Amino acid sequence: LTLLGYPYHPIEEDCVSVEKQSLLDNTSPYSQVICEEKCRVDFIIRSCNCSPSFAGGNNRRCTFREYITCERSATDEFFSNKSHLNMCNCIRSCSFTSYSISTSVAYYPRPAHKLPTKFKIHLYYESLILKEMSEQEMFTSEAFLAQFGGQMGLFLGASLITALELVELIIMVLWTQFRCLPSQAHGAGFPVSMAYVFPPS
Repeated sequence: LTLLGYPYHPIEEDCVSVEKQSLLDNTSPYSQVICEEKCRVDFIIRSCNCSPSFAGGNNRRCTFREYITCERSATDEFFSNKSHLNMCNCIRSCSFTSYSISTSVAYYPRPAHKLPTKFKIHLYYESLILKEMSEQEMFTSEAFLAQFGGQMGLFLGASLITALELVELIIMVLWTQFRCLPSQAHGAGFPVSMAYVFPPS
């Protein structure tokens, strides 16, 4: 599933592009799960002054005693208090893969096998069909300009040349008014008399 980010979704539902690198050593594409896991590791380091055994980096690893006395309680605190997770600012990825999981259980081994301490797990794909869904712009800026230009040409007979001529006319009118201002100001204090001459009757 590939989503479009802001402004196609509200800012609170924004997503991160798949090209953004992971916060964990910049080795894999960004994902919300990895971001939240990194945030949990940082919370444990701040709370216990040591890092979990599975975390990378150069921090000191938690001992077994520290795992019992601090790491487990810090993990519980992190997941039970949603404010810690909200402070991570881990937004969803714009591209992700989702699987529908179902389980079926059967007793194994059967009495005929006589293997009471063994078990098997088989993973099957229900279908080998991959569905790809993506969001796309319904109305792009290029389509808007083409649509707008077509409507203007249809109803108003307008074109790019017409628009340029209109701009030229506006500039000429403004320039004429601007040139007339000094002459009006220069003759503002002098009265002007006008005489009308009529032909003899």
